[in-house]
Amino acid sequence: MSRPDSQSTADEILAIDARLLDLEVEKQRLLRRKRILQHRQNNPTSAPTPKPAQSSQLSPAQKVALFRELFKGRPDIFARRWENPDKGRSGYNATSGSPMTLPRASGPDAIPWC
Repeated sequence: MSRPDSQSTADEILAIDARLLDLEVEKQRLLRRKRILQHRQNNPTSAPTPKPAQSSQLSPAQKVALFRELFKGRPDIFARRWENPDKGRSGYNATSGSPMTLPRASGPDAIPWC
């Protein structure tokens, strides 16, 4: 037979465990929210460019701005055209940096899928 004092202690321990679980859930929710806010702070988005009805009325600069808004990605990566006259083939590869330099094979500026 358990004493009433030990039963109240066990109940209190269960209540504390339940509260700790609730606090852990709240902590995870707050950490996720914090990461979202930090991402927004570090990567501010510009005001959305209005979408015109016809693209033929846009200037080249407006077309580039519209393209960049619709297809967000890494601004340091762009396409470089290549041609193989022997085989009659051509295409584009992703590259970064100056068009006069080749991307490094390793390091923070490397393009792993290139």
